[in-house]
Amino acid sequence: MKTNTKNTKIAVVGLGYVGLPLALLAERKGYKVVGLDINEEKINSLIKREPLADEEISKQLKASTIELTTDFKKTKDANIIIICVPTPVYDNHLPNLEPIENVCRSVGGGGLKRISLLFLSQL
Repeated sequence: MKTNTKNTKIAVVGLGYVGLPLALLAERKGYKVVGLDINEEKINSLIKREPLADEEISKQLKASTIELTTDFKKTKDANIIIICVPTPVYDNHLPNLEPIENVCRSVGGGGLKRISLLFLSQL
């Protein structure tokens, strides 16, 4: 799928060690990006641009204009939604897909336009 960066909005759900660098990279490549996380403390810390363990990511975040929120309605206008949430493994070695299922129920506030959906997870 070919995209026009200026007219394409990417929502990255889950701003941990995979999602945040990915969101910042997408912004540097010219996409409009909204970063979401369910952890309000994390979002507030990122909004304040508080220092992170990774100095390079901290530097990129300080220079960023990325929109950071806990409001899943902000995904409604996204053309691309990238999900970067943990997929813990049960004792029987099967993945617990509940975090991904919860995100899928929450994106767009229940109503999405036509999008491309890409799952990234941490196993």
